[in-house]
Amino acid sequence: MHYTIAIAPTLWKKLLLGYGFVAGLCLLLSLVSYKYHALQILAKRWYSKIPAQSFAAVTNSLHQSSSVFCGISYKRWILIACGVVFLIGFGLRWWYMGQKIHLHGDEVWSVAISSHSKGCLWGGECRDGVYYGKEIKELELWHNASPISALKDIGDLYLTNNGDSHSHANLYYTILRLWHIGVRTGDLGWIIQRGVGVNLLLFYPLAFLFGFLLGRQLFGSSVLVLAFVSLAFLNGASISNTMLIREYALQECLFLAFAWIMARQFCRASVSRAEIILGAFVLACFLLSGYFVLLYVLMLGGILVFLSLGASAQKAKALLATFGLGVGFTYAMYPIYHKGFFGGHASSALDRAGGVGTNLAESMNAYGEILGQNIFTPIILGLCCVSLFVWYKNARLMQNLWSKEVFLAVLMGVLALVFGVVIMAVAPWKILRFVVASLPLLCLLLVVVLMPMLLRRSLVACVAWAGIILSLMLYHKVGFLSYPEEKDRASFAVYQMEPILDTELQGDRAIPTIYSHISDYSSTRVIAWFNDLRLYYFIKDPWEALATLTSHKRCFFITGLPIEVVRDYLGSGFRVELMQHTFGLNRYYIEHTEIH
Repeated sequence: MHYTIAIAPTLWKKLLLGYGFVAGLCLLLSLVSYKYHALQILAKRWYSKIPAQSFAAVTNSLHQSSSVFCGISYKRWILIACGVVFLIGFGLRWWYMGQKIHLHGDEVWSVAISSHSKGCLWGGECRDGVYYGKEIKELELWHNASPISALKDIGDLYLTNNGDSHSHANLYYTILRLWHIGVRTGDLGWIIQRGVGVNLLLFYPLAFLFGFLLGRQLFGSSVLVLAFVSLAFLNGASISNTMLIREYALQECLFLAFAWIMARQFCRASVSRAEIILGAFVLACFLLSGYFVLLYVLMLGGILVFLSLGASAQKAKALLATFGLGVGFTYAMYPIYHKGFFGGHASSALDRAGGVGTNLAESMNAYGEILGQNIFTPIILGLCCVSLFVWYKNARLMQNLWSKEVFLAVLMGVLALVFGVVIMAVAPWKILRFVVASLPLLCLLLVVVLMPMLLRRSLVACVAWAGIILSLMLYHKVGFLSYPEEKDRASFAVYQMEPILDTELQGDRAIPTIYSHISDYSSTRVIAWFNDLRLYYFIKDPWEALATLTSHKRCFFITGLPIEVVRDYLGSGFRVELMQHTFGLNRYYIEHTEIH
């Protein structure tokens, strides 16, 4: 009876989910059988509320009187200014990249998954033996420069994501492995520069390109495009995400790419087969960048398919073809994509959704901190208040500027906000990959709100631009975000390193280190920071390792054993001092105080 009562909530949840899925499938089949007739009527009613006018035509008429300045056209000026924003963003990322000296444990995890060393960090065991720090780091990190080895690793990523299919898809790790063909090194400095280099040289330029194309699609050749790329790429969170050897910069890039594809297909009267194939490929890459993006795809895609049905059945079919082909491409690129929705982070998210270990107040505070420090700063909020007052006083302005593109910009921004709230509620540990990566789409909301000020050719526009520049300068912070506080763990900065084991001084290299720990995620906090010239004794069995301690006059001991166990085993003849602790591992200093 006790067991039945304990598992009853889980059983009911699974039953309800199953019934809900069946009910949804029946509803879908019913709609298909009626040829979407009722849905078409409803879609047409809603679609008729969206203006048919083009925003580009509106803004072109606004700037006809001053389309040339200093012999350069207005459109050319906007293009040049966007190029300057790109260079500033590139320079800031380059500068911060040069300051990066630490690796987050998840970054080491990225290398371990991609390289598939089958050692202590990933997929294997710490084999007993004696190693120099330089030797073990090379074995655990980029351990093989052979192109054949790279192809094998990529094949393993394709089939199983090197065993990590329950938590991550394979796209980023595949790109990271391709980026490191011919590389064999355990040097952290080189790993940092090369790992961040793929973000700086590949993902950032692509993200900026997609952001610019999205801005052009929504706002034409107006100054709003410049405002959008400035807010999206010069805020501290976007720069911070580029500094991490993780999926985060890729995720930002693909959020913008997906939004651009959706805007392109929704705003055009017809969609070619080539555009459907391109859209499907972008969708597949987006889905393969992280499982939780499916939520944003379903929200935006579902609404746009519904509204497109109100425009024409052909348009809705083109979008549906994009999504259907995109799912096909996803499975062609990663055959076990569905495994990510069972176990791993999916289970953790369901537990939080069910109220297990949930602290919504802390999560929402963390989300508010992200927005307040990057997008909705006090200066920007002040400008928004003034701009909303302008909207309120000039209803005709609203009618003139409201268009299909502006509606879509608002929709994408609102859904990005909802997406961020949901992620913070069910998976706050994904704050960097999804929440921060979706911030550029939130910037669309700001651009729409500030339109009445930015589109003017007066002092009001100067004030708006001065406020945006001041906001980006005064609130330009990199590395400030923190995870929301959890039940049994104090919050800590996610961009900064938690305490690192074994960052010992050069002078104590002569003291041996005994390492006794099985292959585990916490090893990433330790092995990557071994001293190159120190000898490390790997002993898997903790009791055998404890016995080895008695043969040394002094040594360091890295283990998951609590200090009481170590002291009890060694007895009164030894001094045991805890030097460092992180993620379940302890580093002790052991000194033999009695000579027998």
